[in-house]
Amino acid sequence: MATVMQLMDSVGFNRGGLTKAIYDRLHLLSNSGFEVVLIVTGPQYDVLNITDELKRLGIIPESTIIKALFDESFCQGTQTQKIVDYSESFKKQCFYSLEYGSDKGKVIRYFNEYGAFLGLDSYSSQGVKRYSDIHRIESPHEICKRIHYDSKGRIRKIEYYDSRTWKPRFETVYSLNGNLIYSCWISENGSRYRVVGFCKSQKEKAVQYSSFQDMQATLLKPIVNSYPECTVISDEPNTVIFLSKDYGLNCREGIGFIHTTHDYVNASGEQVTKPWLANYTLNQGVLSKILTTNDQQAIELRHIIAGADENNTFSVYHGVITNDDLAPKQEASGRLLYLGRLSSEKRVDLVLKGFANALNTLPHLSLDIVGDGPVRKELEALADNLNISNSVVFHGYTHDVNKWYRLADCQFLVSKFEGFGLVLIEGLANGCPAIVTPCKYGPDQVIIDNINGLRAQATSEGISQAIISLYTDAKLLKLSAGALDTVGKYSKNRWQEKWLKILGRVPNLEKQV
Repeated sequence: MATVMQLMDSVGFNRGGLTKAIYDRLHLLSNSGFEVVLIVTGPQYDVLNITDELKRLGIIPESTIIKALFDESFCQGTQTQKIVDYSESFKKQCFYSLEYGSDKGKVIRYFNEYGAFLGLDSYSSQGVKRYSDIHRIESPHEICKRIHYDSKGRIRKIEYYDSRTWKPRFETVYSLNGNLIYSCWISENGSRYRVVGFCKSQKEKAVQYSSFQDMQATLLKPIVNSYPECTVISDEPNTVIFLSKDYGLNCREGIGFIHTTHDYVNASGEQVTKPWLANYTLNQGVLSKILTTNDQQAIELRHIIAGADENNTFSVYHGVITNDDLAPKQEASGRLLYLGRLSSEKRVDLVLKGFANALNTLPHLSLDIVGDGPVRKELEALADNLNISNSVVFHGYTHDVNKWYRLADCQFLVSKFEGFGLVLIEGLANGCPAIVTPCKYGPDQVIIDNINGLRAQATSEGISQAIISLYTDAKLLKLSAGALDTVGKYSKNRWQEKWLKILGRVPNLEKQV
């Protein structure tokens, strides 16, 4: 049986476009007769508990073999070590405590007899301790350590904070059995450096690695080489590096999939290539192919990545299940939709401002915001300031996306940048057109103006005009029909066929994933 290994930095339940694409591919591989091995390469704990639940829910195949790079089986140490739980020391000094919580969990804060803040414990909604913060006695407002626990209450990571920036600047990571795996320094931008790995006993010398990736590769190599002639796929920039360097991996080939943009505008306003691309060279190490989600990016990467050409660098679109019996939207519901992560680059604030303008003309409209993220509270405050809170509902994260596309007349995608925008084709498959702003990767490829959506200027006025246009001259019916007519290009069958050809299999399209 041929083996395909999938590298992922971490696993979880809140699935964005990248994670959905990987989980879908695992099902395709399993259904097509491949042995599937999922390797979690980041320092994540509770991996087996998480993947067991993902299997139970059918999100990943039951037959998937799970390997966690930093779990007990693969860490360098084997002897149990005693870890000092620093949080116990401040609790001995505790004179007062304050507990408060919500449906997401609870926090207990501790104070000494003089009212100085000592630290806190944070618990999940299931009552499992997630982390403890320890504050400096001499400066109670400053955090000095954060201790992270797994679901069994074992210490898995300790972060040491810088008093000036309130950011972690050093960390130590432990295995399931409490053995120290590594320590490293952390830069202000979060990257790890000066990485030191620890061996089987305290008597042996530590190992200095040239980078965090080199340490990961050292742990990864024996796992990959235990499956000779396998294919290894990576969808994240930091794990494609394993395939492009000569780490001694013994596999048939390595495939790197780039889901994000490869360029950005720097502080000087110049369009520049992201630095991590300099680490990639095709036909070096085991990297034999580079895939992208869109045609334009594949063409551009052939001029950027060493060794890239039309034979080894090409696009593989995301795929969705299409329904030929689904009818276009006949009548407007008056509901608009944003579905996705609530982060600054998604520019949901622009959607809110454009929607607020459109309400002056079409006061009956409503906006559903489905998703979560770091700027949710800011967006809720903006809706209040725009006096549109009665017309906007924040629903949080959901797995059932199809329901929302079918309720909505139209969805928005106005990001600063996109690698593809899976939500676009999910919407088209449900007859839901999109209002998009200029974005050369994804929206510019998928949305054809006045056919399956509307292209608008990236201003509140542009968004507002597009919304008003949607409800004039029976345009909604036309765009909904266009959505269903054009989504066939992104059908699951086509996606399946292309992947099986890449992996050297003759596609059997009778079985659709």
